[in-house]
Amino acid sequence: MRIIALALAIALAVVIARRRNMVALRPLLVAGTKAPDFELPDADGNLHKLSDYRGRFVVLAFYPSDNTPGCSLEMKRITSAVAEFEALNAVPIGISSQDVASHRSFCDTVGIPFPLLADTEGVAISAYNAASPGRRKADRVTYIIDPKGVVAYVDRDVDMNLLNIPGDWLRRLKAIQDGRTYRDFLSS
Repeated sequence: MRIIALALAIALAVVIARRRNMVALRPLLVAGTKAPDFELPDADGNLHKLSDYRGRFVVLAFYPSDNTPGCSLEMKRITSAVAEFEALNAVPIGISSQDVASHRSFCDTVGIPFPLLADTEGVAISAYNAASPGRRKADRVTYIIDPKGVVAYVDRDVDMNLLNIPGDWLRRLKAIQDGRTYRDFLSS
């Protein structure tokens, strides 16, 4: 009986740990690989392609839902650092599965000045493996794409570090621009 109880306790602990760290269980894109291009509408219906931003860094922030406490906090924090991103030749872009009207409402409510892209079909979310298995809604995952269209850094722990963004991303951008590569971040 004790062995069965122990086995069940271990199984339950594994399930809970996996749910808490689902992002780490997905095969996210690897730094150093070409970033998949996409074409998605923003909150005003204007189409954006990742390739339109060649020559600039892109901070591609996948997030679960518009007008929720965690996502509002994340987008407000990014908004507060738009000038710092621009100074580093970078543009933040948010992507979620909500539609254009939802994004317009979110931008108006929170005051978001950067593009929020509507991925209602899950094209980019799927290409970047930004959703947990069996879900269409994006998880909180961020990619830094370099000016050549290559993944320079992947932040799998945005949920755990929500209060540290965008500072962590700005530090990574500066480090990448100073010549550090994705391999340098493996130990940091």
